[in-house]
Amino acid sequence: MNLQNELELKTFVSKILSDEDVDHKLRKYQKVLLSLEDVNKKGKSIIVSKYEEFVTQLQKQLQIKPLLIKADWKNEEKEEVMFAMKYHKFREEFEIVVMPTWSEIGIVSKLYNEYLNEQINDKIKNLTQPQSVVLIENVLSDSKIEWIKDFRLNPKASDDEGTDFTAVLYIDRDGSISHDEFGKWVEIVGQLKHLKGEMGPSDMRDFIGTIKTSKKKHGMVISTNGFTKRTIDAVDSSKFTIFCYDSNFITDLIIKHKIGMKEYRIKAGLIPDDEWWDEIRIFS
Repeated sequence: MNLQNELELKTFVSKILSDEDVDHKLRKYQKVLLSLEDVNKKGKSIIVSKYEEFVTQLQKQLQIKPLLIKADWKNEEKEEVMFAMKYHKFREEFEIVVMPTWSEIGIVSKLYNEYLNEQINDKIKNLTQPQSVVLIENVLSDSKIEWIKDFRLNPKASDDEGTDFTAVLYIDRDGSISHDEFGKWVEIVGQLKHLKGEMGPSDMRDFIGTIKTSKKKHGMVISTNGFTKRTIDAVDSSKFTIFCYDSNFITDLIIKHKIGMKEYRIKAGLIPDDEWWDEIRIFS
């Protein structure tokens, strides 16, 4: 026999999926891996004997294009469920997965977007100190961020597990970062910290000394793991304007300006309007 068309393929796969255990797993939306070679070696083949000669051709066809088959049940939203079958050449096994419906895809997309901040934050905190410096340099040097310019790292290594930098910030009259045309450009000194814990007050006092030496009035400290309360108290009691940010600040900039991000769009599709079809059946 030869697999002449997709209908014969579906007939063959339906025979495979008639196994109760496989069907049970599919109903629970779990991935099912069927290794024909392993199954046959164990003498527990679930393939009807007259279809065994189709296996080689089926493997070749499923490497090119997955086979979509309509399930005999619907989900809680009364949507038809489809599952896909494909063959992995190098693993020598079939893979059968339940395909998400359009409503499920929408839910997953929303959940992934909600998880994005946490995902990027984790990436930042898992970097080494040198890697975190490269990251922050890339972010704060990006042309899409208009309130900072001339970001430059100090090539001289710091003695306190930090990296010093200079930049020019656009600030408004009350001393905060300005996002309109009423600000002014000021030179700042800054420091990047990627510690295992929060930045302590002694490190901040050292940085305040650096500002004094530079004869600047503004500074910026980015400590990926944040600051202790005493550290913030040291900032508040100083005569300088010091912007203090943690990894959430970098995360927000990355997402807002799409730095180091790639956009993923799901192509809109069509599904039958069940209400429209119900009207055809009811009133005909």
